[in-house]
Amino acid sequence: MDTRARIRTRGNRGEAAVWEYLDTSCVGAAFHQDPAARGLRAVLTYGQDQWNAGWDVLRTSPVFRSEAETVMTTLFGDVLHYWARRNPNAFDLLQRRIWELRAEFEKFDFERFVNEEELAALPVAAVSEVIARLLADLLLCAERLNLSSDNVFANGVRFFVADWNQLKFEQLPRDEQQAHITLATLADQKHILSFRPHGHEGDGMWHVQENPLDHTMLPTEDVAAYAERRHELMRRGPENPGSARSGSTPH
Repeated sequence: MDTRARIRTRGNRGEAAVWEYLDTSCVGAAFHQDPAARGLRAVLTYGQDQWNAGWDVLRTSPVFRSEAETVMTTLFGDVLHYWARRNPNAFDLLQRRIWELRAEFEKFDFERFVNEEELAALPVAAVSEVIARLLADLLLCAERLNLSSDNVFANGVRFFVADWNQLKFEQLPRDEQQAHITLATLADQKHILSFRPHGHEGDGMWHVQENPLDHTMLPTEDVAAYAERRHELMRRGPENPGSARSGSTPH
C-alpha cells in the first residue's frame, strides 16, 4: 500500500472510531461519566478485542497491557489522520486542548451532539473538540491501566507525522529525494552534524552543518559530489595521517 492510500485508510478508520465514540457517548450514561471508561470502550471497539476483566486485572496483565498500548497508539494516530482531513491547521492548538481536557474534571457536554446524524455535518471546531476529548480519554485510559500517557501521546503523534513526512518526501522530484537520502546518510555516518532544506524542501538548496561553527550551502545538483568529498575527507581523518596533498603514507 502506498503512503497516500495508507493515510486514506488510516483516516477512514479514525473517522469510524470518532463517530462510534460520539454516538456511544451521547447515549451511554455509564461511559458518559467516566472518561477512562470511554477511552477503554473506544480501544475495545477499534481493536475488536474483548477484554472483559475488571480494571484491577487489566492493570496487572502483561499481555493485555502490551496489546492495549499498541492499539491505543495506533488509534491515536488514526484519529489524528481524520482530524488532518477535516482541519489541517493549528495542530499545536489541538495538542494543547487534548492535555487541557486530560486535566478537566467537568462533565463533557455530549448532549449538544445528540441529534447529529453524521460526523460530516459537524463544523470543524466541533470535530476538533470531540477529537480532543476522545484522545484525552485515551490518555486517561492509559493511566488507569498503569501505562504511560506520555508514551501513548508521543508515539501516536510520531507515527502520524511520519506518514505525512513520507508523503511529502514521495511528492518531491527524484533528484531532491536522492539529495535528501544522500545527506541523511552522511548525518547517520557522523560525516556531518545536520542538514535542512533552504526554504522549503524541493526548492533545490540545502543548509549543511559540518561542525558547530561551519555550515555550507549546496544546490541539489552538487550534493552527490559534496558527499564524495566528505567521505574522502573522513577516510583521511586523524586515524590516517596520510595526506593526499603531500603524497605521504603511514608506516
